[in-house]
Amino acid sequence: MSTANDIVTGGLRCINAYATGQPLDPGDAQEALGLLNDLLETLDIEHISVFSAIERVVTWTSGQYIYTVGAPALGTSGASFIANLTSGLPTFTLPGAVPPNMTPGATLIDYAGAIPTSPPTTISQIIGTTVTMSANASANANADQITYSGQFNFALPTRITNGYSRISTIANLDYPFEMLTQQQYSDIGIKNLPGPWPTGVYYNRQYPIGELRVWKVPQNNAEAHLWCDYNITRFATLSDTLIAPEGYTRMLKYNLALDLAPRYGRPITPDLLRAANTSKAAIKALNINPPPQATFDSAISGSQRKHDAGWVLHGGFR
Repeated sequence: MSTANDIVTGGLRCINAYATGQPLDPGDAQEALGLLNDLLETLDIEHISVFSAIERVVTWTSGQYIYTVGAPALGTSGASFIANLTSGLPTFTLPGAVPPNMTPGATLIDYAGAIPTSPPTTISQIIGTTVTMSANASANANADQITYSGQFNFALPTRITNGYSRISTIANLDYPFEMLTQQQYSDIGIKNLPGPWPTGVYYNRQYPIGELRVWKVPQNNAEAHLWCDYNITRFATLSDTLIAPEGYTRMLKYNLALDLAPRYGRPITPDLLRAANTSKAAIKALNINPPPQATFDSAISGSQRKHDAGWVLHGGFR
């Protein structure tokens, strides 16, 4: 597998800034690494870098229609605060107002290691500025940095493309929901309208804790299956490995070369531009989702057919 150093070296050699076998200057390598991460961010916006979806399985809570999501690393700004913990007590006091998107059900981790992690400690309730944990603190910790997750404690998705609710008590029947835009969700008049399970979900990708708003409000604790898109992880060091399918290394080398060329006073040749464009087009073609196929009820589709020999394949349910 290729490393960030392989891609950076390849990009610099594509513009003839370095000869084959010539070691990279550490400063040049670090600057190119920064540009490589910038390139990945651009590809994220273009939806090019997403090559697979991950299914996250969580649980709707009966009567709840707003959920937080995300698993920030310890010390992440925007999801951390300072508080004092007392050994043997499950409560502590927040230093100020309740932080944004901090809700009961969130998982807590801390620098001092005074919050038990096996099983994970969660927030049981928040009353005013007093937080009650699901476990007692295991040690005294003054000015301890504490980080909280969303109620759905998994990595924050770039986007959620679709999903369904599974009603396990009825032979695992699955009921899909529609992903809503902000405008579509805003247009709903009664947002707390109850239903057996959600028919629409709006994902607000705030950082570092996102938010899910569902409609209708579930009336049972059904499983929620969310198909999540994630981008290629940013490279922290030159030795980090690229985890991606075939074709990505070539695409990143040539497109990084386009960003590097002006910095080294090198021309963007037609061959370089062609290689960058064709390699990117190949990745885009690999990852593009086909447009949905329109379906219509046979009663309004204009068909006069009365018999369908294909019923043995679909059971008549189409």
